[in-house]
Amino acid sequence: DYEINYDLGSLRVTNQAIINAGLPVQIGYENNATFGLQQKNFLGLRLDYLYNKHLSLGASMVRLGERPFFSKQTYGEDPIRNSMYGLDFDYRNDFPKMTKWLNKLPFYSTKAMSTITAYGEAAWLQPGHAKEVDFGEGGVAYIDDFEGTRSSIDLRFPLISWTLASVPQNSPDPFGGIRFPEALLKDSVASGYNRAKLAWYNIEPILQEKNNSNNPLQRELTELSKPETRRVLSQEIFPQRTNDLGQGVINTFDLAFYPKEKGPYNFQYDVDPATGHLKQPKKAWGGLMRAIDQTDFETNNIEFIEFWLLDPFIRKQGSAGGELVINLGNISEDILKDGKRQYENGLPTPTQQNIPLDETNLAKVPRNPIQVTNAFSNDPEDRPFQDVGYDGATDTAEQRMFANYLNRLGNVVGTSSPVYQAAAADPSADNFKGYRDAAFTNKTGILERYKNINNPHGNSPVATSNDQFTNAFTL
Repeated sequence: DYEINYDLGSLRVTNQAIINAGLPVQIGYENNATFGLQQKNFLGLRLDYLYNKHLSLGASMVRLGERPFFSKQTYGEDPIRNSMYGLDFDYRNDFPKMTKWLNKLPFYSTKAMSTITAYGEAAWLQPGHAKEVDFGEGGVAYIDDFEGTRSSIDLRFPLISWTLASVPQNSPDPFGGIRFPEALLKDSVASGYNRAKLAWYNIEPILQEKNNSNNPLQRELTELSKPETRRVLSQEIFPQRTNDLGQGVINTFDLAFYPKEKGPYNFQYDVDPATGHLKQPKKAWGGLMRAIDQTDFETNNIEFIEFWLLDPFIRKQGSAGGELVINLGNISEDILKDGKRQYENGLPTPTQQNIPLDETNLAKVPRNPIQVTNAFSNDPEDRPFQDVGYDGATDTAEQRMFANYLNRLGNVVGTSSPVYQAAAADPSADNFKGYRDAAFTNKTGILERYKNINNPHGNSPVATSNDQFTNAFTL
């Protein structure tokens, strides 16, 4: 009536009468996993003993066993080891007296030999389980291990989801006032006066291995053992966890905050003349932000934020410290608070010069707010004019845009000072520098290597066969 294709898992009805009937066809089958990982074996044994020509005795045994690959089995999929035993007999003999008795009946007569036959059997089942799930007095199967009841969002990955944060708004200070009043400013260079330097990154594992020849710091054992940059083993945090091969090291999410140093797009000129540092680092802030796709935490059973934090003052015990603030909700994406939408691939280039721009006090932005594509120009010569960061300006253009800032800074620190020279070379302080940049030596530490890894100006260069750089992406 039907044919089964076990390779495709399909059934084809061949009985035309069933097809022509036009009635629903109900198919019943034993529900076994299509891709079972358990090895099965079936064993049968049969013994027959002929006692005499009339009586025979028999015994039988069958066993079905399953061998799992893992000792942890869920209910309904637990491996069995069932045995069934049976005994039977068969007796057959002539019974001539029965023929004589029947012939005495007035309406019956026969000459055939009568026979007597007796047959019986008994069986019993001995259920069992595989020894791989034998814990204690019997087998163990898990009704629910509750592993699927916890939903989590790993905020470490992908790293490119994080970007420079906008100025925190409505953040109260301990006295009930506004902690960052510059957040109320619009299209003003003063809106970033308190932005300090913050870097976020995942350290390349090779830079934490002392026996790796590709690690420029392999001989710097002091650098490799620093609490801020050393690798963290899973057993340090989860001593009872059994890790798979190659999963013993935790890929940490590192934040390096420099409250005294100015962050990108901070045009504060009233700084320490000797170092260029901010005069009030306790008022400084550094931030990063990202989008979270799952916004309905209740439906997704997300109830708390969990993280392990390395003591940032492990080298300086008793420090007053700072604050780590986590904001969930609606966060402004206007990083440079000018009310404009910036996208780098909308900036003019030598091959596309007639693109209209709007110039604010903070940036040059495309006049068209609609970003058609998120890809740079196909012409490699255009990349230096588009991969320029959130202010939409090259270093030369920044010198013109923020000439007033440079003049004021020169009056404070002196135009011949290293502080001024560094600011004049990159007024917005947004130039990207990869952690394997050729300017670094074998003595350059990990913190210094990653200090400018998040800067958006020049973080997406054109790849060539001879280039050695770290790729990054502008959001």
